[in-house]
Amino acid sequence: MRKSLSCSLALLLAGWLLCTGFAEPRLAYADPDNTTEVPNELQQAVESTADEYNAAIKKLDDLETQIADNQNRIKDLEESIPAQQQKASDAARALYKIQPEGYSLINMILDTGSIHEFISTVEYVNQIQTSNINEISRLKNMKAELETTKGSL
Repeated sequence: MRKSLSCSLALLLAGWLLCTGFAEPRLAYADPDNTTEVPNELQQAVESTADEYNAAIKKLDDLETQIADNQNRIKDLEESIPAQQQKASDAARALYKIQPEGYSLINMILDTGSIHEFISTVEYVNQIQTSNINEISRLKNMKAELETTKGSL
């Protein structure tokens, strides 16, 4: 008897569900006014984020290129500074030899035979001094550039 009562109740419940429409699938409708705004806002947010990401990737690539360039320049400077150090040392030595104690403009005038020879000697000494000073300045500039390049990494 219990079994038949359970079956009867189950059939009655199934019939009631079919009649009231609870068992049928229902269609859902979206509000057309709200559907267009949300995707546009979301799409803009996605595009903005993608643009920011692309800009960050480009900046990263640029920085990596700059780092590689700086490392190459540091390597070049470190390789060329010893040779420039030698040139600067030779230049300083030459400057010292050109200006021995007691040798002055008067001695230079007295040692020359003519005004033309004196002018040539002065020009020659000036050219040597300028060249030697440039070698020393070049070393100083290379060392400063090396420090600046290392600091920028």
